[in-house]
Amino acid sequence: MEHGTRDSRTEAPSLAARLVHTVGFITLAAAAAAVLAGVMILPEYARWARTEHELAREQALTDELQSLRDAQARLIAALDNDPVLIKRLAVFQAGLTPADENEFGPAEPQLPPGVIHIEKRNLPPAPAGPAIALAGRVEDPATRRGLLLLAAAALLCGMFLFAPAERRPKGTGGIREPAQSSEL
Repeated sequence: MEHGTRDSRTEAPSLAARLVHTVGFITLAAAAAAVLAGVMILPEYARWARTEHELAREQALTDELQSLRDAQARLIAALDNDPVLIKRLAVFQAGLTPADENEFGPAEPQLPPGVIHIEKRNLPPAPAGPAIALAGRVEDPATRRGLLLLAAAALLCGMFLFAPAERRPKGTGGIREPAQSSEL
């Protein structure tokens, strides 16, 4: 073969080389995609969890206030029909005692008569877990920026390090010789 001419015979990369390139690229691309997904999804998940917690908390407080409202409505309705309740409330709230009756009060203070004591409901716990903890770390702008750069670098490394091999000319080890100039 003459110097400077091209050989039309080329060698294809072996199956093992193609497999190594494919597995390497998929590994780096998957790691980059996982980091990118975490950076994008975790802060939104944490915001959603906090919103759900606030909603559940407000619902519990609303239920408690509704129970109190219902108890007060029952007391008001009972005042129209129960003269004994009216006397008991007068004694309890204003300290008025009818002149013809003796007062025997309880030894310890109690709720007003007719009022139902409403126990406070347990508020839902704040969201917790590993995803919420990671989201707290990712919400920092510097950390977020660093992770985005890390994902981009991993994807670029995968693209450049494990790019499909070109068909190389046989016997040259992939190095092409420059064409000779005829203008000497």
